[in-house]
Amino acid sequence: MVLILDSHKIRSIANHNYIYTQLQKHHVKVEVHALELGDIVWIARRHSDKMELVLNWIIEWKHMDDLVASMKDGCFAEQKAQLRCSGADRVVYIIEEYDSVVVDAFNPQAITSAISTIQTRDGFFVKCTSSTDHTITYLTTLHNELKKMETQQLDGISDKYIDQATYLTLQKHLTTPYFIIYQAYCTLNNKSNAATLQHVFTAMLATVHGVSFAKAQKIAAYYHTLSNLFAAYSILNSDDKQQMMIYSAMGPKVMAGISARIYEVYFKADK
Repeated sequence: MVLILDSHKIRSIANHNYIYTQLQKHHVKVEVHALELGDIVWIARRHSDKMELVLNWIIEWKHMDDLVASMKDGCFAEQKAQLRCSGADRVVYIIEEYDSVVVDAFNPQAITSAISTIQTRDGFFVKCTSSTDHTITYLTTLHNELKKMETQQLDGISDKYIDQATYLTLQKHLTTPYFIIYQAYCTLNNKSNAATLQHVFTAMLATVHGVSFAKAQKIAAYYHTLSNLFAAYSILNSDDKQQMMIYSAMGPKVMAGISARIYEVYFKADK
């Protein structure tokens, strides 16, 4: 059992060797790779054929200032949508060092609401930690629990059955757990794939009450990504203009009520 730590996460921390060495001191087998999604995943290497299978856990590890920054630029909602489409049964948000100064400077109510929606609307687990050492202790506990799977037979899904459009549906119909191969996981969740981002954006829009999938496709084709939609909202100077923005841009293709509803769900809630 190997804990895979995202290389981008390591570089973002001042003492970037600290996490790696501390996990090793806790007897956690850890490797550093560039992950397409999440900051930590676990893989099991089968002894029989050396196949690397990604377990159904993804950790998103955020400091409070990272969380606030992602709420401001729209990445927060987009990232959660990508995590929902990852196929992982268990997504954990670790929120480290709850800094009251950062919270007060932004909007305490908005942050509390954002953390609540991670759990209630997105269905992810939230673990708040007080320090990096506290986070490492929590990761060690998770790692030791997952190591118990080493005694089980782990089956992988063939790459030919995996693509962004069908993987989640396939997974729901499997009667026993199957795990995705590590390389396929990286390909499936490739953030640089614009088509994947637009697919995720479409799926997000289609969850808004009154927005059909066909309508969501048209809006996603116009704005391409949630980040672009946020940027468009941000240059407008009033709630009224923001509510009617999609309607004004797309005319009869999107009714005014739907335009306002999308604004309420995806922009006003994170302001």
